[in-house]
Amino acid sequence: MLEAGVFPTALSEEQLAAATEKSRQNLFGSSKIFHLDAIQKKNYVMSDIINNRAKEHYKRGKILLNMGQIEEAIISFNKALTLDPQRKKFYLRRAEAYLLIGDFQSSVLNYRMASNLDPSDEELVSQISHTLYIQGQYLFEVKMYGEALEIFALASELRPANQHYHMRR
Repeated sequence: MLEAGVFPTALSEEQLAAATEKSRQNLFGSSKIFHLDAIQKKNYVMSDIINNRAKEHYKRGKILLNMGQIEEAIISFNKALTLDPQRKKFYLRRAEAYLLIGDFQSSVLNYRMASNLDPSDEELVSQISHTLYIQGQYLFEVKMYGEALEIFALASELRPANQHYHMRR
């Protein structure tokens, strides 16, 4: 007796594979672009190319950052992250670059992105709170007291044990 949903076949797996290949030949001729093995191999090669290109942009960004060409470094880090958005170190370097030009919000955003990739890294939480503290200090010095208070509060929430953050708050 047949089970529901199962159809008996008189063909072996080898015969079925040969028939599938013959059908593919009839439809597409000798073209190999529709073979799964070729597609998987191309995807693997493309993945390597993309990863290598992302690393090149990252290395170029580091060099530019060391030379003081911060805006160009940020552009290189942007390109690297566009190609490979799962690299924690790419976000960390871009955060550093943003911090060097005084873009605190972008710096914190990049530290948070890196932290999302590695939630167990407590150093990142410390770096985020420290960057917020620096931003708060800047806002305080330019007499933007309300905004400074909000930023100091965020820093102290991230690191409640840090007395400096609480004092500024």
